[in-house]
Amino acid sequence: MSQPLPAAALKRLVEARMNELAEVQEDDERVFANDVEWHEPDGSGRNWDMRGYRGPRGYGTEIRLLVDRMRREYRLSEEAETHPGECSSSGTFTGCAKKTSRAS
Repeated sequence: MSQPLPAAALKRLVEARMNELAEVQEDDERVFANDVEWHEPDGSGRNWDMRGYRGPRGYGTEIRLLVDRMRREYRLSEEAETHPGECSSSGTFTGCAKKTSRAS
């Protein structure tokens, strides 16, 4: 079972692991995580994703592989979910617009 984390903590962890990538360190660069986005759990139980990143180009493939591994390892916690019409007060959870659209 994957470990649940709140959106802000998951984003910080993703960013830390992105900056630990060998290529990023070898190039003495720094990259920044975009917000994690909640979605309905897929067939594997994954309920979040992160589209792209901020920073120098050229690390996209490695970062996508890292995010895909982390999606298997962690899930966005129930704390991160908001009720229809509400968004997280932290402002870090960008999935609220998608989430409100599923309320029926």
